[in-house]
Amino acid sequence: MEKIRINRKKLDKDRYRETELLSHKCSISVAVGERRVGKTFDVSLCAILEALEYEECTFSFWRLTKKEIQLAKEKFFDDFRQYEVFPDYSFKIVGNFGYATMEKTGYSFPICYFGTLKDAQSVKGCPFPSIRRIIVDEWIEEDGTQKVRAKLTLLWSLIYTTFVLKPIRVIILANAVTIEDPLFKQYGITNIDRPFTKVKGKIVVENTDKEKRYAKFKKRAKESAFGQLVKGSTYESYALDNKFYMDDTTNVKPKYKQQGTILCTISLEKHLLCVSEEKDASIFIKEVKTPQGFAITPFTSDVNSDIIYVRSSDSFYKKLFKLVLARPFAFSNLTIKNLFMSLLEKSMGNAKFN
Repeated sequence: MEKIRINRKKLDKDRYRETELLSHKCSISVAVGERRVGKTFDVSLCAILEALEYEECTFSFWRLTKKEIQLAKEKFFDDFRQYEVFPDYSFKIVGNFGYATMEKTGYSFPICYFGTLKDAQSVKGCPFPSIRRIIVDEWIEEDGTQKVRAKLTLLWSLIYTTFVLKPIRVIILANAVTIEDPLFKQYGITNIDRPFTKVKGKIVVENTDKEKRYAKFKKRAKESAFGQLVKGSTYESYALDNKFYMDDTTNVKPKYKQQGTILCTISLEKHLLCVSEEKDASIFIKEVKTPQGFAITPFTSDVNSDIIYVRSSDSFYKKLFKLVLARPFAFSNLTIKNLFMSLLEKSMGNAKFN
């Protein structure tokens, strides 16, 4: 392999480096947190470097939907051109492939394939003999909507198509941090409150929010013109502090056992929320499989022989929510908290959890 010349003079030294994440040698490596810290840039840089060294298509780059990959594909090489990272090469996109061209000789060869996870099944049977890594960017859907059904199954299908029985190296990138993602659920990851969380041999998760080495970057971001523009707003918490509004795990107690008096069960989007008044006068909301006690729902689609339709504006909800807000309260999981909070805010207007 020929040694490739890299120009790092214009690159930010405070930005993300993939080295430590990949040193854990897991099949799936995940980097989450810290918007704009440079996760995608450095992972892509290392992938391009390897492709140039081998002069082969050695990586594939994926987004969830066709619209996302089209935009990402068009701009993929822009930063590398702007910062003149690889001064001996030029880059172009031809169809779904990225090509590199040697400036001196004009020799051109494919280095990567761009794909959509939603259409991962369509590449079944396509040979990827030289691909050494799969990169999936923006894995977690930040707006809470499900863009791709069974995305973890699609990922596995893509991995098997690409690697079959070869050593696997998948890198997943995301800005928002949500433990409710199916990837974390599959591997039993319920907490990422440290820099690295590892399931031996399978998956390692790097949470850049928990790493002190990015403190300089966060400080500069807050002091920037944009930081000053959004200072004091909820968007500052979202964009610069990486606080994901719907993923606030405050008052979520998965190990707590419900033992009090059942007040009612509420069916929300096919989830059953059993509300109880505990012996210490606190309120606990737990997900259950069958209705317990008086069962209601504000959704006509959830109504059945056991569950009664009651409008979200009904006084029953208001009385219940006033009781909850006046007491200490907790939830069995994050999904239940988010569903309950949404109904509370819809019924009570400006009422908020404290």
